Amino acid sequence: MDGSLLQPLAGAVFMGLGAGFLTYSYADKFTGKRRKKERTGSPSGYFDPKRPERRDTSRIVKALSVGFFMGVMFFIYFSNR
Repeated sequence: MDGSLLQPLAGAVFMGLGAGFLTYSYADKFTGKRRKKERTGSPSGYFDPKRPERRDTSRIVKALSVGFFMGVMFFIYFSNR
């Protein structure tokens, strides 16, 4: 199993997934971007049809890119060990 790339590939996948999940969850806290909550007429738990639906595509793209590059980095690290 020493010459196999299965172990570095598995390590890279798991480390990349972990980095992507952490980036998706905590990226706003790391960068200091805190959005102020707006006061609206409806409570926070209810649907307000006047407000547009919020999409987090930038967070998803950031998490995917960080996970991919961290996976590549850890694949290189584990394959050279």
